Amino acid sequence: MVYAEDGEIILNRGEPSTGRARVAQMAAGFYADVPDLALTLDVVRPAGDHVIFVWSLTGHDAGTGNP
Repeated sequence: MVYAEDGEIILNRGEPSTGRARVAQMAAGFYADVPDLALTLDVVRPAGDHVIFVWSLTGHDAGTGNP
């Protein structure tokens, strides 16, 4: 795991997932919903004391098979 033990991720200005276990749980949720998920890192922007990552996500919904 790349995150520091006390690292956190915030998606779309939502509530933070703090700590390795919570970050892993958040990622597992994405892969459960979109099992063929592919991520492409588009941009990395430093922003004060944090970093903004802009991603493109592709894949198919586990329930419907829709992209």
